[in-house]
Amino acid sequence: MKRDILFSTTLIAFSAIFYYMARSFPSKDALLPKTALFGMLILSFILLINSIINKKSKDSTSLNLKTFNNSIFKMFLLTVVYLFLLPYMGYFPSTFLLLIFGMKILEIKRALIFKATIGYILLSWIFFVKVLSVPLPIGLFFKKFI
Repeated sequence: MKRDILFSTTLIAFSAIFYYMARSFPSKDALLPKTALFGMLILSFILLINSIINKKSKDSTSLNLKTFNNSIFKMFLLTVVYLFLLPYMGYFPSTFLLLIFGMKILEIKRALIFKATIGYILLSWIFFVKVLSVPLPIGLFFKKFI
């Protein structure tokens, strides 16, 4: 639990510093960093409070180190494949596959995988395409159809 307290206080400090630095950005450019940093600040405070309230000498979850390392390796490979597919498939199809397979590696329930993936794709489309007007990679495969 001491690691959680140290980690959360470090995240709070970095979030606060970077949020202060983001204040100098133009208002439209500062929207995404400020939102992400504010969210990270809130989640870090929640982690800090949770780790102080649940002060135990050992972690409450038992984690098999071999399974954990295997999951990390699979997620790393998935990220490499995602970065390779991104210019060919575009942002939305490759991100859809990344989320589906990533949550399967992390053993998330099947119903939640679908809901979270569709929700993220819709929210990222609204935020990046509609609100910020950011051009996202279309992909070489889909440029033929546009």
